[in-house]
Amino acid sequence: MEPLPKDTRLTIIAGVTSASIGVIGIFMGVRVYIRGYLMRAWKLDDTMFICSAFLAVVQITLIKCGAIYGALGRHIWTVTPTMIKKDATFLVAATLTYQVAFPLIKATYLAQHRRAFALPNIKLLCDVFLGVLFVISITLLILGGVATRGFTDPDPNKLPDIRSTGFVVFNYLSGASNLVTGIIVFILPIILVGRMRLAAMQKAGLIASFGVGIFTCAMSIMRIISMKLDLGSGDPFYAIVPITLLGAAELTSAVVCAC
Repeated sequence: MEPLPKDTRLTIIAGVTSASIGVIGIFMGVRVYIRGYLMRAWKLDDTMFICSAFLAVVQITLIKCGAIYGALGRHIWTVTPTMIKKDATFLVAATLTYQVAFPLIKATYLAQHRRAFALPNIKLLCDVFLGVLFVISITLLILGGVATRGFTDPDPNKLPDIRSTGFVVFNYLSGASNLVTGIIVFILPIILVGRMRLAAMQKAGLIASFGVGIFTCAMSIMRIISMKLDLGSGDPFYAIVPITLLGAAELTSAVVCAC
């Protein structure tokens, strides 16, 4: 009988999370420098961007902490109950932070649409969807709390499996909701810009900028596709790494798109 593998995925977790945090930090700096220092035109959507980007950094940092101090990225036969407990703590925090960070990024994007496309119909559309986004976000946050409450048990031996039905269903629901809202928020501006009377280069630049949203939606699709394979594995802490890092990439892409 061959010995069980003892390799980890800590290196790739450290690399992806560090790169994501670095990219987000750069775009936060760019936003502050251009909108705050050069243009002196700081608005509500700029503050919303900084807050959402900060929450994205917090969420990605929690992923890294789960790998450093918890069980994330390790084979299940190599982890201790203490590591599993720490991992559960970071899992709950990262899950709930994600449910706040991603909708806030989308709300930032809508606020920017409202300012940039200052037409009554566009403003009304943004206001309506901001309300819808708020309701969806609060609902997912509550459902996330319900789905992860078992992971707060102080006894490591009583913690639920991350492959439990409730947690898996919540992840599918969250992924589907984020994909639908993402398509509307990130791709809608491309249609609007196409109808605006702008110079060809200006129009191409705006479409290219908004086009980053397509990449964000692609990350959401890949994350949903990966759920069945990653959350259904018999070695969950090791197998869940791809879907976890896709979540980090998804947030990073959304922040870049909103900048």
